[in-house]
Amino acid sequence: MTKSDVNTYTTVFHVVDNDRDGRITGMEARNMFLSWKLPREILKQVWDLSDQDSDGMLTLREFCIALYLMERHRQRSTLPKSLPDLLRFDEALLQATGLPAAVYAGPTWQQNPGNHSALNNR
Repeated sequence: MTKSDVNTYTTVFHVVDNDRDGRITGMEARNMFLSWKLPREILKQVWDLSDQDSDGMLTLREFCIALYLMERHRQRSTLPKSLPDLLRFDEALLQATGLPAAVYAGPTWQQNPGNHSALNNR
């Protein structure tokens, strides 16, 4: 996903987010999604892939992923069964939405600085 893509998707997000709460509901997205003239089962699959926290709403980041997937489908790409890491950790998207890559990189191992004497005395 390019920075230009993210800028375009962000502009559309702000138009569709009628209540300006930073999340797109299914009702807010409905007309815009249907205007793409894609089969409803494809739109449902795109929504399910994009709504990563399954809260029934799309954040800016999730919305950008949805539009990107819809564009790829129009270009005859097959939708993935699950969202690939390439999209989940897309650097242009993470930078544009103000989220560092570390937020989505998963947990990292860090040694607990606490007292480990109980482990050492076994």
